[in-house]
Amino acid sequence: MAYYSAVTGELLPDGATRHARALASAFLREASGTVKMPAIEKTELIDHFEGEYGFINKRLPVVKVAYHTPAQTTLYVEPVTGRLAARIENADRYEGLSFAFLHKFHVIGTAAGKDIRDIVTMLSALGVLVVALLGLWLFVKVK
Repeated sequence: MAYYSAVTGELLPDGATRHARALASAFLREASGTVKMPAIEKTELIDHFEGEYGFINKRLPVVKVAYHTPAQTTLYVEPVTGRLAARIENADRYEGLSFAFLHKFHVIGTAAGKDIRDIVTMLSALGVLVVALLGLWLFVKVK
């Protein structure tokens, strides 16, 4: 998508980034209700899902706008539609990290490979099933 200056009509080389920064500031101002905006630490174009911006967000490409706040607020803005794709803060990062490492078994690491991780995941699920069935058996036996 190309952005042009309304004054001169010339192509703006960083138009999408400038537009995303303005949108992010408007979203943050509306959410926080303050006039004074925190400084922007980093702006980056995201064109694939990884890290804290995963496939659950469903919008690409987006511009990541990171603010200098105590909660390290980061907004992901889709400049094409002008929508806020995601708002990530420290609490969200911790939740995502625990999801990736515990729920998806990434604690095993990439060195072991996907097949080993899948085997460990299946064995863990089988262990939970065995414990549940033994508990049910004990419950029925005691009654």
